[in-house]
Amino acid sequence: MAKTSLLRQTPDWDERLRAIEDALADVTRRLSRLEASPRRDDGDAAGEAGSAETETPAVAAAPAQRLPTTGAASLAGRTIMVLGGAFLLRAITESGSLSRSAGLTIGFVYGLAWFLAADRAATRDRFSALFHGLTALLITVAILWEATARFGAVDPWTAAAALGLLALLGLAVARHRHLVALAILIVAGALATLAGLAVATSSPIPWLITALAIFVATTSLPADDAWSGLRWPAAAVTTLILLALLARSGGHLPLASPAAVVFLALLYAGVGLTAGQVRLLRQQRRPTAFDPVQTSLAIVVGLGGALSVSSRAAAGLDFGLGALVLLTAAGGYALALAIAEERPQHAAARLLFHQSLLAAFVGTLAVFDGPARTIWLGLVGAMLAWTGGRRLEPWLLAHGAVFVVAAALLGALRDLFVQTWLVTPARWTVLAPEILVVLVCAAFVLFGPRLPTGSPESRLTAASRLAAAAVVTVGVCTLVVHFTAQVVAGSPPDPGRLAVVRGVVLAVAVVLLALGRRAPRGRPLGSLVVPVLAVAGLRILADDLRHASTMQLFVSLAVYGFALRLGSRLRTRSSGEPSDRGPDRLALPRR
Repeated sequence: MAKTSLLRQTPDWDERLRAIEDALADVTRRLSRLEASPRRDDGDAAGEAGSAETETPAVAAAPAQRLPTTGAASLAGRTIMVLGGAFLLRAITESGSLSRSAGLTIGFVYGLAWFLAADRAATRDRFSALFHGLTALLITVAILWEATARFGAVDPWTAAAALGLLALLGLAVARHRHLVALAILIVAGALATLAGLAVATSSPIPWLITALAIFVATTSLPADDAWSGLRWPAAAVTTLILLALLARSGGHLPLASPAAVVFLALLYAGVGLTAGQVRLLRQQRRPTAFDPVQTSLAIVVGLGGALSVSSRAAAGLDFGLGALVLLTAAGGYALALAIAEERPQHAAARLLFHQSLLAAFVGTLAVFDGPARTIWLGLVGAMLAWTGGRRLEPWLLAHGAVFVVAAALLGALRDLFVQTWLVTPARWTVLAPEILVVLVCAAFVLFGPRLPTGSPESRLTAASRLAAAAVVTVGVCTLVVHFTAQVVAGSPPDPGRLAVVRGVVLAVAVVLLALGRRAPRGRPLGSLVVPVLAVAGLRILADDLRHASTMQLFVSLAVYGFALRLGSRLRTRSSGEPSDRGPDRLALPRR
């Protein structure tokens, strides 16, 4: 009977199996339709599905975009273990198993090896690479400091070379893997060690060379803001070491021979002048605030220091160096003009112009003296202004005005101005011919160059001509007072009559300046009307009230009032008229 009941139950099991198969097939069809449909009826389910779809690529891409980051505690522990290995090597050296030179060499190589480990670790974990680089820096710096300052086992030249190798290798790894934080640590640690060892060893020359190498390395880093800040400390430490060397070169205990100091100063100047130009031409960017500072330091500290040491060391050497600096300035101007011709408004050309200006001044002070210096400055100013007009370079006109003003301030015109306007001389001096040369050159800068007034540098052109106009005005008024006072006031001059002569000359100058505004390129003359009126008024208070009699004071006040009224009227009448005619009204041609 059991067998009969089992047979009877078999059809029921078959039906149930078929029902399960049908249900599974129905579920499979429903799932297939749901996967194939772009929408779902349930809004929440659709949102979840959409978020899942958007999150799936991110999760899949996460391993490719994120690098695994090791914990800080684990990295610190690893760093301590590495430092322990360095101390183990030191203990082996102190026990006598290794010689001191071999132990120092192995320890230094052991420290540098961690820079290579940092380079490899940067592909997986940048934070771990930073700890590797910090470990290498700590080991190598500690070894160099103890071996040089404490034990004296390494001479300064070897230690400076090792420190330079450390800094250059570390910066190479930092730049290769773009580890800005590692570069900051390396530059700070290397410069601090360098400055300390320079003081401890009293041998600044090898450390100055290493500082120059680090400075060149920092200038070759990318132009990003994150990297550009590394140049400032490198330049500062290099400049301070050179200044200390220059200061001690003239004392009783110089740190180096004059020839070595001159060579290092020239090397510093060459690096400072060329590094900025190479960077600007290579990276095709505008100069930062560091570039003019670096250029000025290179010329003033480098070239000026070399000329100062050479003038004390050997007679005639400063003349040769000054002539070389002048040739360098001339070459810089020629190169700047060539760059500006090929690439107008290029930043490297402007920086070269400023470098050449400073170099020309330093060379002039070294080569020329007395009247020759004044005449040279005036002629160079006129030549630069003429070249600026021919090449349509307003910066050259500005440099010409700077040279003319310097010729007036450093020459006999300054002494004649003081004697004529500020004091009552005991006797009149003989007029120096160089004054006429300066005035002619200043007049050429004012009226000679035909630069377009519509150029973007019109303000620069106007300021240059205004400076030249001031030199011409002051010089002409001084000469007129000088010759007129000898006839009217006598010799020695009477203070009251001299005061009246000064007032009359200034009053006539106000009227002539107001009329000169109408001349071509004469607008700067009209701009001097108000300053001359102000000077004339202050002169009455400071000079006439002290020295002039009542009648003389009446003459001075009457003349000043006449000049004030007529000059203001002429200036107002001509203010609406065009002051620059002819070629100056042309637009700036395209190069």
